[in-house]
Amino acid sequence: MEDVVHEPFQLDHVQLKRGLKVAATGFLKFQASVLLFHDPDTKTELWIEYMTIQTNTIESLDAFHVHPKINNVTVDGWALYDAEQEYKRMGVPCDEWRLSTVNEQYEVCPTYARKLFVPTFSSDDVVRGSAKFRSKGRLPALSFRSTVNHCCICRSSQPYSGMQSKRSDEDEKHLLAIQRCSPHGKPLIIVDTRPKVNAMANKAAGKGFENMEGYANCKLMFHGIQNIHVMRDSLNALLKACLASNIRPDKYLRGVNDSGWLKHIQTVMQTTLSIVDYINNGHNVLVHCSDGWDRTAQTCSLSSLLLDPYYRTINGYIVLIEKEWLSFGHKFMDRHGFIRGSAKEMSPIFLQFLECTWHCMQQFPRAFEFNSKFLISIHDCLHSCKFGTFLGNCDRERDAADAFVFGMREPPRSLLEQW
Repeated sequence: MEDVVHEPFQLDHVQLKRGLKVAATGFLKFQASVLLFHDPDTKTELWIEYMTIQTNTIESLDAFHVHPKINNVTVDGWALYDAEQEYKRMGVPCDEWRLSTVNEQYEVCPTYARKLFVPTFSSDDVVRGSAKFRSKGRLPALSFRSTVNHCCICRSSQPYSGMQSKRSDEDEKHLLAIQRCSPHGKPLIIVDTRPKVNAMANKAAGKGFENMEGYANCKLMFHGIQNIHVMRDSLNALLKACLASNIRPDKYLRGVNDSGWLKHIQTVMQTTLSIVDYINNGHNVLVHCSDGWDRTAQTCSLSSLLLDPYYRTINGYIVLIEKEWLSFGHKFMDRHGFIRGSAKEMSPIFLQFLECTWHCMQQFPRAFEFNSKFLISIHDCLHSCKFGTFLGNCDRERDAADAFVFGMREPPRSLLEQW
Protein backbone atom coordinates (compact mmCIF):
# COMPACT_ATOMS: atom_id res chain seq x y z
CA MET A 1 0.00 0.00 0.00
CA GLU A 2 1.33 3.44 -0.87
CA ASP A 3 1.75 5.85 2.01
CA VAL A 4 -1.11 8.32 2.30
CA VAL A 5 0.19 11.88 2.13
CA HIS A 6 -1.81 14.54 3.96
CA GLU A 7 -1.42 18.21 3.15
CA PRO A 8 -0.87 20.44 6.22
CA PHE A 9 -4.12 22.02 7.29
CA GLN A 10 -4.18 25.40 8.99
CA LEU A 11 -6.94 27.67 10.30
CA ASP A 12 -6.12 31.35 10.54
CA HIS A 13 -7.63 33.98 12.84
CA VAL A 14 -8.51 31.48 15.56
CA GLN A 15 -9.44 32.91 18.93
CA LEU A 16 -8.37 31.16 22.12
CA LYS A 17 -10.87 31.93 24.86
CA ARG A 18 -10.61 31.48 28.57
CA GLY A 19 -14.19 31.64 29.74
CA LEU A 20 -15.79 34.48 27.76
CA LYS A 21 -12.57 36.48 27.39
CA VAL A 22 -10.35 36.22 24.30
CA ALA A 23 -6.91 35.30 25.59
CA ALA A 24 -5.10 35.19 22.25
CA THR A 25 -5.59 35.25 18.50
CA GLY A 26 -3.46 33.09 16.25
CA PHE A 27 -3.71 30.09 13.97
CA LEU A 28 -4.52 26.43 14.54
CA LYS A 29 -2.37 23.84 12.83
CA PHE A 30 -3.16 20.17 12.29
CA GLN A 31 -0.10 17.93 12.37
CA ALA A 32 -0.84 14.23 12.19
CA SER A 33 -3.11 13.72 15.22
CA VAL A 34 -1.90 16.80 17.09
CA LEU A 35 -3.61 20.20 17.22
CA LEU A 36 -1.26 23.14 17.79
CA PHE A 37 -2.40 26.67 18.56
CA HIS A 38 0.26 29.24 17.64
CA ASP A 39 0.21 32.67 19.30
CA PRO A 40 2.30 35.04 17.11
CA ASP A 41 2.35 37.76 19.78
CA THR A 42 4.04 35.68 22.45
CA LYS A 43 5.63 33.27 19.95
CA THR A 44 4.32 30.31 21.90
CA GLU A 45 2.34 27.24 20.94
CA LEU A 46 -0.27 25.33 22.86
CA TRP A 47 -1.06 21.65 22.40
CA ILE A 48 -4.84 21.32 22.40
CA GLU A 49 -6.17 18.37 24.39
CA TYR A 50 -8.01 15.56 22.62
CA MET A 51 -11.63 16.19 21.58
CA THR A 52 -12.01 19.89 22.36
CA ILE A 53 -12.48 21.34 18.84
CA GLN A 54 -16.11 21.57 17.72
CA THR A 55 -18.30 23.38 15.22
CA ASN A 56 -21.93 24.48 15.41
CA THR A 57 -23.26 23.04 12.14
CA ILE A 58 -22.48 19.91 10.19
CA GLU A 59 -22.36 21.86 6.91
CA SER A 60 -19.25 23.66 8.13
CA LEU A 61 -17.30 20.41 8.39
CA ASP A 62 -14.60 19.81 5.80
CA ALA A 63 -16.45 16.88 4.21
CA PHE A 64 -18.88 19.32 2.60
CA HIS A 65 -16.20 21.44 0.97
CA VAL A 66 -15.04 20.77 -2.58
CA HIS A 67 -11.94 18.58 -2.74
CA PRO A 68 -9.94 17.37 -5.75
CA LYS A 69 -10.43 13.80 -6.85
CA ILE A 70 -8.01 11.38 -5.19
CA ASN A 71 -5.36 10.26 -7.70
CA ASN A 72 -7.68 11.56 -10.44
CA VAL A 73 -9.66 8.31 -10.22
CA THR A 74 -13.43 8.43 -9.96
CA VAL A 75 -14.51 5.93 -7.30
CA ASP A 76 -17.91 5.66 -5.67
CA GLY A 77 -16.78 4.83 -2.16
CA TRP A 78 -20.36 4.47 -0.95
CA ALA A 79 -20.85 1.44 -3.22
CA LEU A 80 -17.71 -0.46 -2.18
CA TYR A 81 -19.40 -2.12 0.80
CA ASP A 82 -22.39 -4.34 0.12
CA ALA A 83 -23.91 -6.01 3.17
CA GLU A 84 -25.48 -8.87 1.22
CA GLN A 85 -22.21 -9.66 -0.54
CA GLU A 86 -20.26 -9.60 2.71
CA TYR A 87 -22.67 -11.95 4.47
CA LYS A 88 -22.73 -14.15 1.37
CA ARG A 89 -18.96 -14.46 1.75
CA MET A 90 -19.67 -15.88 5.23
CA GLY A 91 -22.21 -18.35 3.82
CA VAL A 92 -25.38 -16.41 4.65
CA PRO A 93 -28.28 -16.78 3.81
CA CYS A 94 -28.34 -20.50 4.57
CA ASP A 95 -30.65 -23.02 6.20
CA GLU A 96 -30.13 -21.42 9.63
CA TRP A 97 -29.96 -17.70 8.76
CA ARG A 98 -32.08 -15.44 6.57
CA LEU A 99 -32.22 -11.83 5.43
CA SER A 100 -34.96 -9.89 7.20
CA THR A 101 -36.57 -6.74 5.85
CA VAL A 102 -38.41 -5.76 9.04
CA ASN A 103 -36.13 -2.74 9.39
CA GLU A 104 -36.32 -1.63 5.77
CA GLN A 105 -37.78 1.74 6.80
CA TYR A 106 -35.83 1.94 10.10
CA GLU A 107 -39.12 1.37 11.96
CA VAL A 108 -38.00 -1.49 14.21
CA CYS A 109 -34.59 -0.05 15.09
CA PRO A 110 -33.67 3.46 13.87
CA THR A 111 -29.95 2.94 14.61
CA TYR A 112 -29.55 -0.38 12.76
CA ALA A 113 -29.03 -0.82 9.04
CA ARG A 114 -31.93 -1.62 6.72
CA LYS A 115 -30.75 -5.19 6.11
CA LEU A 116 -30.50 -7.54 9.08
CA PHE A 117 -29.74 -11.24 9.21
CA VAL A 118 -31.70 -13.24 11.78
CA PRO A 119 -32.35 -16.94 12.49
CA THR A 120 -34.60 -18.70 10.01
CA PHE A 121 -36.49 -20.08 13.01
CA SER A 122 -37.47 -16.54 14.12
CA SER A 123 -40.51 -15.11 12.39
CA ASP A 124 -40.78 -11.40 11.71
CA ASP A 125 -43.27 -11.10 14.58
CA VAL A 126 -40.76 -12.68 16.95
CA VAL A 127 -38.05 -10.33 15.68
CA ARG A 128 -40.26 -7.29 16.27
CA GLY A 129 -41.21 -8.54 19.73
CA SER A 130 -37.56 -9.07 20.64
CA ALA A 131 -36.74 -5.53 19.47
CA LYS A 132 -39.41 -4.10 21.79
CA PHE A 133 -37.73 -5.84 24.73
CA ARG A 134 -34.27 -4.47 23.91
CA SER A 135 -32.91 -1.00 24.63
CA LYS A 136 -33.29 1.36 21.64
CA GLY A 137 -34.91 -1.52 19.74
CA ARG A 138 -31.47 -3.02 19.09
CA LEU A 139 -32.52 -6.64 18.73
CA PRO A 140 -30.10 -9.59 18.51
CA ALA A 141 -28.86 -9.76 14.89
CA LEU A 142 -26.10 -11.68 13.15
CA SER A 143 -22.69 -10.04 13.21
CA PHE A 144 -20.27 -12.80 12.16
CA ARG A 145 -20.41 -16.40 10.96
CA SER A 146 -17.28 -18.53 10.97
CA THR A 147 -16.45 -20.12 7.64
CA VAL A 148 -14.55 -22.82 9.58
CA ASN A 149 -17.09 -24.25 12.03
CA HIS A 150 -20.17 -22.11 11.16
CA CYS A 151 -20.54 -20.81 14.72
CA CYS A 152 -21.86 -17.27 14.95
CA ILE A 153 -21.57 -14.02 16.84
CA CYS A 154 -24.73 -11.97 17.30
CA ARG A 155 -25.02 -8.55 18.90
CA SER A 156 -27.73 -6.53 20.60
CA SER A 157 -28.42 -4.11 23.45
CA GLN A 158 -29.46 -4.91 27.02
CA PRO A 159 -33.00 -6.15 27.73
CA TYR A 160 -35.76 -4.26 29.55
CA SER A 161 -35.69 -6.64 32.49
CA GLY A 162 -35.67 -4.06 35.30
CA MET A 163 -35.81 -4.68 39.03
CA GLN A 164 -38.67 -7.16 38.56
CA SER A 165 -36.54 -9.28 36.15
CA LYS A 166 -39.21 -9.03 33.47
CA ARG A 167 -39.37 -11.53 30.64
CA SER A 168 -40.39 -11.50 26.99
CA ASP A 169 -41.70 -14.57 25.18
CA GLU A 170 -40.53 -13.22 21.83
CA ASP A 171 -37.02 -12.43 23.07
CA GLU A 172 -36.70 -15.85 24.66
CA LYS A 173 -37.86 -17.52 21.42
CA HIS A 174 -35.43 -15.38 19.42
CA LEU A 175 -32.44 -16.35 21.56
CA LEU A 176 -33.51 -19.99 21.47
CA ALA A 177 -33.52 -19.74 17.68
CA ILE A 178 -29.97 -18.34 17.76
CA GLN A 179 -28.92 -21.26 19.96
CA ARG A 180 -30.55 -23.72 17.55
CA CYS A 181 -28.42 -22.28 14.74
CA SER A 182 -25.34 -23.75 16.41
CA PRO A 183 -24.11 -26.71 14.35
CA HIS A 184 -22.85 -28.38 17.52
CA GLY A 185 -25.92 -27.97 19.73
CA LYS A 186 -23.97 -26.33 22.53
CA PRO A 187 -25.43 -23.66 24.83
CA LEU A 188 -25.64 -20.07 23.63
CA ILE A 189 -23.15 -17.90 25.51
CA ILE A 190 -24.46 -14.42 26.36
CA VAL A 191 -21.46 -12.13 26.83
CA ASP A 192 -22.36 -9.03 28.81
CA THR A 193 -19.26 -6.90 28.33
CA ARG A 194 -20.01 -4.71 31.37
CA PRO A 195 -18.91 -5.23 34.96
CA LYS A 196 -21.75 -6.98 36.78
CA VAL A 197 -22.16 -4.07 39.20
CA ASN A 198 -22.82 -1.74 36.26
CA ALA A 199 -25.38 -4.13 34.79
CA MET A 200 -27.09 -4.35 38.18
CA ALA A 201 -27.24 -0.55 38.38
CA ASN A 202 -29.04 -0.43 35.03
CA LYS A 203 -31.84 -2.51 36.51
CA ALA A 204 -32.90 0.55 38.49
CA ALA A 205 -33.52 2.30 35.16
CA GLY A 206 -35.73 -0.55 33.93
CA LYS A 207 -32.99 -2.28 31.94
CA GLY A 208 -30.22 -4.62 33.08
CA PHE A 209 -29.54 -8.18 31.91
CA GLU A 210 -31.34 -11.39 30.99
CA ASN A 211 -33.43 -13.31 33.51
CA MET A 212 -31.85 -16.69 32.83
CA GLU A 213 -34.92 -18.60 34.04
CA GLY A 214 -36.51 -17.91 30.67
CA TYR A 215 -33.57 -18.59 28.38
CA ALA A 216 -33.20 -22.30 27.81
CA ASN A 217 -29.76 -23.69 27.01
CA CYS A 218 -28.05 -20.30 27.52
CA LYS A 219 -25.26 -19.12 29.81
CA LEU A 220 -24.66 -15.52 30.90
CA MET A 221 -21.08 -14.31 31.38
CA PHE A 222 -20.07 -10.85 32.64
CA HIS A 223 -16.86 -9.06 31.70
CA GLY A 224 -15.31 -5.88 33.01
CA ILE A 225 -15.16 -3.25 30.26
CA GLN A 226 -15.89 0.17 31.73
CA ASN A 227 -18.29 2.75 30.28
CA ILE A 228 -17.61 5.71 27.99
CA HIS A 229 -17.11 8.15 30.87
CA VAL A 230 -14.33 6.11 32.45
CA MET A 231 -12.63 5.72 29.07
CA ARG A 232 -12.80 9.46 28.40
CA ASP A 233 -11.26 10.32 31.76
CA SER A 234 -8.60 7.67 31.26
CA LEU A 235 -7.50 9.10 27.92
CA ASN A 236 -7.35 12.63 29.30
CA ALA A 237 -5.16 11.40 32.16
CA LEU A 238 -2.93 9.56 29.69
CA LEU A 239 -2.52 12.68 27.56
CA LYS A 240 -1.61 14.78 30.56
CA ALA A 241 1.11 12.30 31.43
CA CYS A 242 2.42 12.18 27.86
CA LEU A 243 2.32 15.94 27.21
CA ALA A 244 3.78 17.08 30.53
CA SER A 245 7.07 18.94 30.06
CA ASN A 246 10.29 18.35 32.00
CA ILE A 247 8.91 15.23 33.65
CA ARG A 248 11.13 12.51 35.06
CA PRO A 249 10.84 9.05 33.47
CA ASP A 250 9.57 7.50 36.70
CA LYS A 251 6.81 10.10 37.06
CA TYR A 252 5.90 9.65 33.38
CA LEU A 253 5.57 5.88 33.77
CA ARG A 254 3.57 6.34 36.96
CA GLY A 255 1.25 8.77 35.18
CA VAL A 256 0.69 6.33 32.31
CA ASN A 257 -0.04 3.51 34.74
CA ASP A 258 -2.35 5.63 36.90
CA SER A 259 -4.38 6.67 33.85
CA GLY A 260 -5.61 3.07 33.56
CA TRP A 261 -5.55 3.27 29.75
CA LEU A 262 -3.51 0.13 29.18
CA LYS A 263 -5.62 -1.74 31.74
CA HIS A 264 -8.75 -0.84 29.76
CA ILE A 265 -7.09 -1.99 26.53
CA GLN A 266 -6.22 -5.26 28.25
CA THR A 267 -9.81 -5.77 29.41
CA VAL A 268 -11.17 -5.21 25.90
CA MET A 269 -8.68 -7.73 24.51
CA GLN A 270 -9.43 -10.29 27.25
CA THR A 271 -13.15 -10.08 26.52
CA THR A 272 -12.41 -10.47 22.82
CA LEU A 273 -10.30 -13.57 23.44
CA SER A 274 -13.12 -15.08 25.50
CA ILE A 275 -15.52 -14.63 22.59
CA VAL A 276 -13.00 -16.17 20.19
CA ASP A 277 -12.56 -19.17 22.52
CA TYR A 278 -16.33 -19.67 22.70
CA ILE A 279 -16.56 -19.68 18.90
CA ASN A 280 -13.62 -22.04 18.49
CA ASN A 281 -15.18 -24.40 21.04
CA GLY A 282 -18.44 -24.64 19.08
CA HIS A 283 -20.71 -22.13 20.83
CA ASN A 284 -22.83 -19.40 19.30
CA VAL A 285 -22.35 -16.09 21.13
CA LEU A 286 -24.58 -13.10 21.79
CA VAL A 287 -22.67 -9.94 22.76
CA HIS A 288 -24.17 -6.84 24.33
CA CYS A 289 -23.33 -3.99 26.68
CA SER A 290 -25.85 -1.26 27.52
CA ASP A 291 -27.06 0.11 24.19
CA GLY A 292 -24.85 -2.11 22.05
CA TRP A 293 -22.95 0.52 20.09
CA ASP A 294 -19.69 0.95 22.04
CA ARG A 295 -18.22 -2.02 23.91
CA THR A 296 -20.24 -4.37 21.73
CA ALA A 297 -18.77 -2.83 18.57
CA GLN A 298 -15.26 -3.13 19.98
CA THR A 299 -15.45 -6.78 20.96
CA CYS A 300 -17.47 -8.01 17.95
CA SER A 301 -15.14 -6.33 15.45
CA LEU A 302 -11.97 -7.48 17.22
CA SER A 303 -13.31 -11.04 17.48
CA SER A 304 -14.00 -11.03 13.75
CA LEU A 305 -10.50 -9.66 13.16
CA LEU A 306 -8.94 -12.57 15.03
CA LEU A 307 -11.22 -15.26 13.61
CA ASP A 308 -11.22 -14.32 9.92
CA PRO A 309 -7.99 -13.48 8.02
CA TYR A 310 -10.02 -11.54 5.43
CA TYR A 311 -10.52 -8.74 7.95
CA ARG A 312 -6.75 -8.46 8.28
CA THR A 313 -6.46 -7.30 4.68
CA ILE A 314 -6.80 -3.66 3.65
CA ASN A 315 -10.19 -4.13 1.98
CA GLY A 316 -11.37 -6.49 4.71
CA TYR A 317 -10.54 -4.07 7.51
CA ILE A 318 -12.51 -1.34 5.77
CA VAL A 319 -15.44 -3.73 5.34
CA LEU A 320 -15.17 -4.63 9.03
CA ILE A 321 -15.50 -0.97 10.02
CA GLU A 322 -18.44 -0.52 7.68
CA LYS A 323 -20.20 -3.62 9.03
CA GLU A 324 -19.57 -3.48 12.77
CA TRP A 325 -19.23 0.24 13.40
CA LEU A 326 -21.26 2.04 10.75
CA SER A 327 -24.06 -0.38 9.87
CA PHE A 328 -24.70 -1.26 13.51
CA GLY A 329 -24.80 2.40 14.52
CA HIS A 330 -21.76 3.43 16.54
CA LYS A 331 -22.34 7.08 17.45
CA PHE A 332 -19.37 8.61 15.64
CA MET A 333 -20.88 12.09 15.68
CA ASP A 334 -21.50 12.13 19.42
CA ARG A 335 -18.41 10.20 20.50
CA HIS A 336 -16.03 12.54 18.67
CA GLY A 337 -17.84 15.82 19.21
CA PHE A 338 -17.84 17.03 15.61
CA ILE A 339 -20.88 19.15 16.40
CA ARG A 340 -21.14 21.18 19.59
CA GLY A 341 -23.16 19.14 22.06
CA SER A 342 -22.85 17.28 25.32
CA ALA A 343 -19.25 16.62 26.31
CA LYS A 344 -20.51 13.66 28.32
CA GLU A 345 -21.24 11.80 25.08
CA MET A 346 -17.64 12.04 23.86
CA SER A 347 -15.37 9.03 24.32
CA PRO A 348 -12.41 7.37 22.51
CA ILE A 349 -14.15 4.05 21.83
CA PHE A 350 -13.07 3.79 18.19
CA LEU A 351 -9.53 4.85 19.10
CA GLN A 352 -9.37 1.90 21.49
CA PHE A 353 -10.39 -0.40 18.65
CA LEU A 354 -7.55 0.95 16.50
CA GLU A 355 -5.08 0.55 19.36
CA CYS A 356 -6.21 -3.02 20.04
CA THR A 357 -5.65 -3.75 16.35
CA TRP A 358 -2.17 -2.25 16.67
CA HIS A 359 -1.35 -4.50 19.64
CA CYS A 360 -2.41 -7.54 17.61
CA MET A 361 -0.17 -6.36 14.78
CA GLN A 362 2.81 -6.06 17.12
CA GLN A 363 2.44 -9.72 18.09
CA PHE A 364 1.59 -11.07 14.63
CA PRO A 365 2.87 -8.55 12.05
CA ARG A 366 2.84 -11.07 9.19
CA ALA A 367 -0.84 -11.81 9.77
CA PHE A 368 -1.80 -8.35 8.50
CA GLU A 369 -1.67 -6.88 5.01
CA PHE A 370 -1.35 -3.34 6.42
CA ASN A 371 0.82 -1.59 8.98
CA SER A 372 0.41 1.12 11.60
CA LYS A 373 0.44 3.87 8.96
CA PHE A 374 -2.89 2.57 7.73
CA LEU A 375 -4.41 2.78 11.22
CA ILE A 376 -3.05 6.29 11.76
CA SER A 377 -4.45 7.34 8.40
CA ILE A 378 -7.93 6.08 9.36
CA HIS A 379 -7.69 7.94 12.66
CA ASP A 380 -6.59 11.15 10.94
CA CYS A 381 -9.36 10.88 8.34
CA LEU A 382 -11.90 10.42 11.13
CA HIS A 383 -10.88 13.60 12.94
CA SER A 384 -10.27 15.66 9.81
CA CYS A 385 -13.99 15.37 8.89
CA LYS A 386 -12.96 15.35 5.22
CA PHE A 387 -15.12 12.32 4.49
CA GLY A 388 -18.79 11.60 5.04
CA THR A 389 -18.13 8.04 6.23
CA PHE A 390 -17.98 8.90 9.92
CA LEU A 391 -20.54 11.69 9.93
CA GLY A 392 -23.83 10.93 11.62
CA ASN A 393 -24.57 8.36 14.30
CA CYS A 394 -26.16 5.65 12.14
CA ASP A 395 -27.03 4.63 8.58
CA ARG A 396 -30.36 6.39 8.78
CA GLU A 397 -28.61 9.73 9.27
CA ARG A 398 -26.19 9.01 6.44
CA ASP A 399 -28.77 7.64 4.06
CA ALA A 400 -29.11 9.78 0.95
CA ALA A 401 -32.70 8.55 0.55
CA ASP A 402 -33.63 10.57 3.64
CA ALA A 403 -33.53 13.81 1.60
CA PHE A 404 -29.86 14.32 2.50
CA VAL A 405 -30.26 15.00 6.18
CA PHE A 406 -27.00 16.89 5.97
CA GLY A 407 -28.68 19.54 3.79
CA MET A 408 -26.39 19.10 0.80
CA ARG A 409 -27.15 18.69 -2.90
CA GLU A 410 -24.47 16.04 -3.21
CA PRO A 411 -23.35 13.66 -0.47
CA PRO A 412 -19.76 14.00 0.79
CA ARG A 413 -17.05 11.60 -0.26
CA SER A 414 -16.63 8.22 1.38
CA LEU A 415 -13.46 7.27 3.23
CA LEU A 416 -13.21 4.19 1.01
CA GLU A 417 -12.21 6.46 -1.88
CA GLN A 418 -8.95 7.09 -0.02
CA TRP A 419 -7.54 3.61 -0.77
